[in-house]
Amino acid sequence: YAAATNDANTVVTLTMTATGTLACSSEIATATYKIAVDSVPLALISGSATICQNANKQITGAIARNGSILWTHNGQGSITGDNTLTPTYHAGALDANGVVTLTMTVTGTTTCTNQSTATYTIYVDPVPQASTNGSATICQNATYTLAPVEATQQYGSILWTHNGLGSITGANTLSPSYAAHASDAGGVVTLTMTVTSTNTCTGQTDQATYNISIDHLPTATAGGSKAICQDNSYTLQSGEATQSYGSVNWMHNGAGSLTGSGSLTPTYNAAAGDAAGIVTLTMTVTGTNTCNPQNSKAYYSIQVDPLPQVDVTGAVSICKGTSHPIPAGAATYTNGTYAWTHSGLGNISSGNS
Repeated sequence: YAAATNDANTVVTLTMTATGTLACSSEIATATYKIAVDSVPLALISGSATICQNANKQITGAIARNGSILWTHNGQGSITGDNTLTPTYHAGALDANGVVTLTMTVTGTTTCTNQSTATYTIYVDPVPQASTNGSATICQNATYTLAPVEATQQYGSILWTHNGLGSITGANTLSPSYAAHASDAGGVVTLTMTVTSTNTCTGQTDQATYNISIDHLPTATAGGSKAICQDNSYTLQSGEATQSYGSVNWMHNGAGSLTGSGSLTPTYNAAAGDAAGIVTLTMTVTGTNTCNPQNSKAYYSIQVDPLPQVDVTGAVSICKGTSHPIPAGAATYTNGTYAWTHSGLGNISSGNS
């Protein structure tokens, strides 16, 4: 007997009938044989799902008949409830960006020992990823733009934030620009890239940071002034000039000379050509950090007073007991006060003229 599909789960009765011959031709004898027809195993499942790489998926809607159930998979995760109609697959990190196939095998437990299989597909989305490398140092009035290789991201949207007092542009790109603020000087500004998932890993984020050190601009200050004689010199005292974040160089616009031009206490040696004028000493402080070649200037004034000058022309011979007035125009003076003295035994009058 060859069983038909519709015989499943029924008992088929085979009846043997024997009919007599000769004088017993009207007689009949019967006997029966019973065949129980077992159903073959059946496995059915449809559909698919997409989950995050750190999520779980419980399978529903599976049908299994006439046998025992066993679920298997080709993923890197794990499965629980593998002998039930509602197993749960726990995705593994290595499943990310791949496809996991779950196979339900129903093995017959009666005379039908064959197997039936059905498969269910799970697409595994990766979590967002953010990474940066390196760091930068800029001047307090500069802008730094990350190079394309300094930040990478996958599987999400980008947003950069920072803890500085400056501003950022291109906050949704891999190459943002940070414009430093003067108040950032001397500190480190941290730029934080947050990548937010745009797939089924909804709400999940990853972060990476990039540090920018901010150098100070050079500063120069000088205060006060000084008056000296044209045959004198002056050395700036400690505190009359200060600088920071740079190297010092003094220059001047006078006729004299300058020593110690690389220090905060230079010496100016006046010359005759400076007389009755003002010599300006200019201190230039040039940045010695990333702010090079930017500089700052400060000024110190030295008033140069001229030497006193006196001139008397002419000579005369007189008789003793007489006097002689110095004629007008014979004596001149500049740049001071005057007084007459003499080397004789007589006396001088109008000594203030």
